[in-house]
Formats: sequence, C-alpha cells, structure tokens
Amino acid sequence: MRIAQAAKSGFTLIELLVVIAIIGILASTILSSLNDARMESRIAAAQTQMRSIQTAMEMLYNATGLYPHKQPRYCPPRNGAGNEVDLSLPSSGLVVTDGTFPKWDGPYIPNVDDPWGNPYFLDEDYYCTPGARGCDGHNSVIFDHSVLVSCGPDGMLGNDLSNPQPSNGTACAYNDDNIVFVLCKS
Repeated sequence: MRIAQAAKSGFTLIELLVVIAIIGILASTILSSLNDARMESRIAAAQTQMRSIQTAMEMLYNATGLYPHKQPRYCPPRNGAGNEVDLSLPSSGLVVTDGTFPKWDGPYIPNVDDPWGNPYFLDEDYYCTPGARGCDGHNSVIFDHSVLVSCGPDGMLGNDLSNPQPSNGTACAYNDDNIVFVLCKS
C-alpha cells in the first residue's frame, strides 16, 4: 500500500510537460521584449552619438574653418553625386586627419562608429524614407536634407539594386532602418 500512496503524491508526465510549456512561452515573451528594448536603446545611443558628432563637427569648423566634407558650410545642402562623407576616415578630420585641414587640433571625438559597429556618414542630399528614425515624418521626394546618418541595424550601403540611391556603395542605402539626425533642410 505504501507504493500506491507514493505514486499518488507525485506529478504526472503530462503535468510536468504543461508546466515546462508555460515556462517556455513566458521565457520567449520576455526575451522578445528584451530584444525590443535592446534595439530601442541602440537607436537612442545612435541619436545621442550623432548630437556629439555635430558638436565635434562644430569644433572642427572653429579650428579649421572647414567641416568634414572640406566645405565652409553644410546648409543649404548641395545636391550631387558623391557628397556623402564617411566620418570614420582620416579625410573627415574628426578622429584623425589626413593633413588637409589647416590648424587641425583634434581629435574632436574619440569614435565615429554607430552601435552596430558601422561608420556614421554626413550626407548632404539625404532622402528621408517613411520609416527612418529622426526624419520626424518628413518624407522627401527631393534630396534636400543635410544629415548625419547611421545605416542602422542592417548596415546596408547604397549598393542595393532595388534601391539605387545612393548607388556608389559608399553611403547608407535609403531604407527604413536608418537613424538620422537632420542638420538642415533646404
């Protein structure tokens, strides 16, 4: 009789499987929320870093009279091919210089990589897509924004044949996961 009583006081296999399934569902929900929060924090970090980059650009200008694209201004935007600047390169003058900035006294910022490890860009004729963060709902059919831009989580450069602007592969593709800091609009 003791054996029969001991068997009745335990859990059945079905009960254990139900509990494990419930724990699995709760864990997947929590992990999904955690991933969303992690993504939002990276986006917020990118926006904060772009404000710091703008300050560094102003410090570069105050010292040299030039911005990273070696122009005395970025407003109003200049439309044209190849006006995107990879801010991680020495030619931008923010972290190191290639020697072409007079009176350079940097570095003006220690790092110009976004939270996904990709460089930020200065783009003088950026096209705001509907989902790009930081465009504040401004969709442009005319390339009229000077912006700092992160290529976002996908890191995609403009060599996507289905989205040909920019098509040189040296700046962010205009897609909805970009994070943008608008410097000026024409």
